[in-house]
Order: sequence, then structure tokens, then C-alpha cells
Amino acid sequence: MGFAWAIRRGFTQYARWGGRASRSEYWWFTLFDVVCYILCIALTVKLEAPLFMLFWVAGVAPAELGVFVRRLHDTGRSGWWWFLGCIPLFGLIMLVVFFCQAGDPYANEYGLPPVRPGTAWT
Repeated sequence: MGFAWAIRRGFTQYARWGGRASRSEYWWFTLFDVVCYILCIALTVKLEAPLFMLFWVAGVAPAELGVFVRRLHDTGRSGWWWFLGCIPLFGLIMLVVFFCQAGDPYANEYGLPPVRPGTAWT
């Protein structure tokens, strides 16, 4: 899955907690989010407009959380595992390990594996 497709899918599946997200979808969307977040920080500091940052975070947070939960689903875990991130350091490390793992190659309780655009699931 390419960068543009991951961004489009992230926003078209906005705040959708069901289904699955591939590793590439998650990491491309996270890269987009981090880059935009850094740009927002720079603009907020430059323009001295803190509301600008607030609008970005409020607008993208549900999409990021949706991709986050769908990625956990792809590895066969419940979306509730995201609470693991509340444990300092250990939780973050475990979540990164989960996100780097390959997804289930076949259907699991959260649905069929995500496929590339234009290809059929076999």
C-alpha cells in the first residue's frame, strides 16, 4: 500500500474501529500524521495561534486512533490493547512491537486481511 492510498484509506475509514489495517497503511498514515504535526507546531509557534494546533489534533485524532485499532485487529488483538500505551516505556515498546508484526494471513475475528488496491483476496 502506497503513501497516498494509506492517507486516503485512513480518512475514508475515519473513526471506524472495525476491520483491519496493514502494516504499511498504519506506518504511512502515522508518518503523515507526524509530519503534519511537526508542521502544525512550527506554524503555531510562527503565527502564535494555538487554536491552529488544536484544530489539527482534534480533526486527525479519531482517524489516527481508528488506524491504530484496526492495526491491532490485523495482528489478532483487541483494540483495547491500546491502553497498554498508558504504561510508561514498556507499553510504548510493546505497542511498537505489535505494530511491526505481520498481520494474520487469513481471516480472523475482525475480518479478512487488508489487500492492496486492485487485487483480490485469495
